[in-house]
Amino acid sequence: MLNWILTGILASLQILDFLSTKKILANGGRELNPLMLKLVSWLGQTKAMILTKAGAVIAAIGATIMLGNDVRLTIALLAITAVYGVVVANNFKVLKNLK
Repeated sequence: MLNWILTGILASLQILDFLSTKKILANGGRELNPLMLKLVSWLGQTKAMILTKAGAVIAAIGATIMLGNDVRLTIALLAITAVYGVVVANNFKVLKNLK
């Protein structure tokens, strides 16, 4: 059950990252992630973001279906969720400073 909760939190963070990044970019900010910059050059900003966000959520759902409550998955989901929590918090800090 915990892994499903973490997957839901990760999905929510992906949505917040997408929306906050779009707002930052619309207000003169720029993408700092070098991997995303490469994807953006190939696909465009919105398609690249949707691809990576959806991919992360689909991977988490697939892993949770396959591994269930495996503690290794719990640790991985906790780590990934923590990283995205920091990313989203930073995005909101940037947005606050843009205003």
